[in-house]
Amino acid sequence: MKNFFFSLITILTIISSCSIKDPILKVGLVADPQYANKPILGKRYYRESLWKIEEAIDTFNYKKVDFVQNLGDIIDVEWESYDSILPIYNKLNPDIENYHLLGNHDFSIDSTHLRDLREKLSMPDYY
Repeated sequence: MKNFFFSLITILTIISSCSIKDPILKVGLVADPQYANKPILGKRYYRESLWKIEEAIDTFNYKKVDFVQNLGDIIDVEWESYDSILPIYNKLNPDIENYHLLGNHDFSIDSTHLRDLREKLSMPDYY
């Protein structure tokens, strides 16, 4: 029994001394803001996306994340919605890498704007 406790204490000491104090990689994720200048509809609070994305960007900047990945649907359906949410999103520290996936709502815009979508989101040509 004495050997068991000695072994247990030794193992716990080794594990605690090997634990990482700082994360190796810090990632910021943005999922489905679906911003629109529309009133609440059921459980959809479209306009609240602005303050939520602002809080997220402030947190990413404060925590100095290594990169941010937008998982899509930053707007709901209107091309003009980008003009409201992107100035907030673009407050992300320029030293932080930023990537966009495009969701179905991002493509629900008027088709005449589709060719401008990558430029609007400052997406490089290699996407």
